[in-house]
Amino acid sequence: MSERDTQQIIMAVQKATVLMDPVFKLTAAGAALLITYLARMVKEHKIKKGEFKNVQEFMKATDGQYNIVNVPVPTTAEGLKWLGSEGFGKEMDSLREMGVRVQLMPDLNKSDGFEQLMIQSDDMELFSGWYERYLQRQMRGGEHLTQDLQNLTNGKTTLVSIPFEENESKLVHDFEKLGINYSILPDLNVGDGEIQIMVASSDIDTVKYWYGMYQNDQLAKGNEVKDMNYVNMEDYTQTGNMTEEEYINTASPELQKTNEKYENREYGEVENSIIKQENRIRSTEDVAYEQYHNNPGFTEITINKETLVEKSSFAQNEKIKESGLFASRIPTTYGKDEQTLILPNEQVFLTDDGKTYIAFLEKDKSPLVMLANGMPVSVTERKNGEKLFRDYYDKVEREFYKKEQLSHTANKVQESAKSMATEKIPSVPIKIK
Repeated sequence: MSERDTQQIIMAVQKATVLMDPVFKLTAAGAALLITYLARMVKEHKIKKGEFKNVQEFMKATDGQYNIVNVPVPTTAEGLKWLGSEGFGKEMDSLREMGVRVQLMPDLNKSDGFEQLMIQSDDMELFSGWYERYLQRQMRGGEHLTQDLQNLTNGKTTLVSIPFEENESKLVHDFEKLGINYSILPDLNVGDGEIQIMVASSDIDTVKYWYGMYQNDQLAKGNEVKDMNYVNMEDYTQTGNMTEEEYINTASPELQKTNEKYENREYGEVENSIIKQENRIRSTEDVAYEQYHNNPGFTEITINKETLVEKSSFAQNEKIKESGLFASRIPTTYGKDEQTLILPNEQVFLTDDGKTYIAFLEKDKSPLVMLANGMPVSVTERKNGEKLFRDYYDKVEREFYKKEQLSHTANKVQESAKSMATEKIPSVPIKIK
């Protein structure tokens, strides 16, 4: 990859994450991984630029607060995903009409029967109702479709998760032979070994007996098999949640092969460059310092390295550092009452030969503050930058300035004393007898 290509991808990552809340940046490695991967696929002409742009804009619009969800999509007779206005596209319209902020992600495997959606985290509760109804409509196999099973049992059904993903055909055969009324739910996490089945509650004892016999048979052969578990609909839908890495792992063999040439090192060139550029603390000589300093929307604070950083419970946390964040203890907070201010590295600068940091708080916004137990202060209770400065840093600022003035005066006195001593004491040659 050329230097120009590397810089373009780095800029894409920075552009997508610049407006994200600091809470999200604690897990920003996933965002960087996602953006880096999609940028590679655009470069290789495997996905469209517009799709990549849509993901970046959604990440910024949600301040990085999103969930990735795996959704099974029906296919046409030709085996293509049913995405038109009368298919899954209609479902997407329905979601948006409900007020769910949603973005269809680039399809990394057009033959797997799944699409992935990015959902604004605040809208997940609203989304979950639609998701449950949608999944029930996609149930397959068994003696009954979902609605038929619900009608047959007057809604008295039980949801079970069985580690039988590799033997689904045997399950279907045995259930039909035993006359069990059931329906198979879409497998939202292919590869985890589990399948979820809705069973008529009146038949659940038969299912337990059947699975117990299967376990005993496998144990006799020296194979240990996990237990069957009862789950609720919420537990089941949670299996459809994905991390950025799990989304990338859905890629087709073709895309996996395309990405291999970028993955021949522990960290690729792009990842190393991102980490290096995002994590560095610049000096006050950097042009960005003047931009913050002259911006009336920010207030400037001083942070003593020895007392507020080196003696902070969280400042040395590697996860925080790797995420491009700067942590420091808030003045006058100690022990069980200690609070830690978390800021993006780009808002922090070094001065005083590395002994002092200058940081900038956005006056009208509330920065992330962590309590002594490692939990963040709730959004409703956080102080904005201006109040945080007045309550904790204003006094420190004045004392720091006073100390600097005293130090400056002391240095001047010392220099004058030395100068006077040099003038008053003549140089006398030493005589050797």
